[in-house]
Order: sequence, then structure tokens, then C-alpha cells
Amino acid sequence: MKEFIEGKHYYLDGGKVVFTEQYHLDRGSCCGSGCRHCPYDEETRQEMINKRKVVTTTYDKIQEIKKEMGQ
Repeated sequence: MKEFIEGKHYYLDGGKVVFTEQYHLDRGSCCGSGCRHCPYDEETRQEMINKRKVVTTTYDKIQEIKKEMGQ
């Protein structure tokens, strides 16, 4: 996607950007963020949310180890 169009791909809600269903369909896959307008089925959403948690936890652990090593 080259260009984001307000009203088509996103809208503003209380100063936050909310992606539309069209944005997610154009993106082509679930990001696992639990988005308000996610068009993907519950099983796919939950699978991606779980994968995202693993990646986030791994990243946080690596940062913790680097800090302990003084890096």
C-alpha cells in the first residue's frame, strides 16, 4: 500500500489512528494486535496474537540480557 487515505484506510478517534477493515484487507494478513476492525476470523486472530506475544517476550528478554551484560 503506497498511500493511506483517511476515511478509507483509517480514521481518527480521540486523537488515535484506527485502521479500517479495508486497510487490513489491503495489508493481506492479521497483525495480531487485536485491532477493532480486524476482518480475520477468531482462530486466525488468536493465533497471530499468541505469536506476537512470543516475539514480544523474546525481544524483551534479549533486551534484559543485554542490559545485564552492560550493552
